[in-house]
Amino acid sequence: MEMLDFNTACEMAKKNLVKQEYKNGIDGIYDLGDKWLFFGRMFDIGVPDYGNTPITIDKDTGEIADYPLSDVDNFDRYYVAEEIRIPKEFEIVD
Repeated sequence: MEMLDFNTACEMAKKNLVKQEYKNGIDGIYDLGDKWLFFGRMFDIGVPDYGNTPITIDKDTGEIADYPLSDVDNFDRYYVAEEIRIPKEFEIVD
């Protein structure tokens, strides 16, 4: 099976986050190795965003899943993950 294209994953993440009432764009991207981790944002910069649950997209299958950072194993993987620059076309424009 061919690995999912990064830009396709960004488009999938953006659509998924918007469906969950996040702003129209991506607020952060991290490489977890087998998955990409995407953060959305519901409010303007500086406003506390409690309950924000990022999502992952599997690089091989394209499966989308919630990735709660309250799970210690998830937080540990996120803590050491490589941050990826958000492509301009997927940035949130306030």
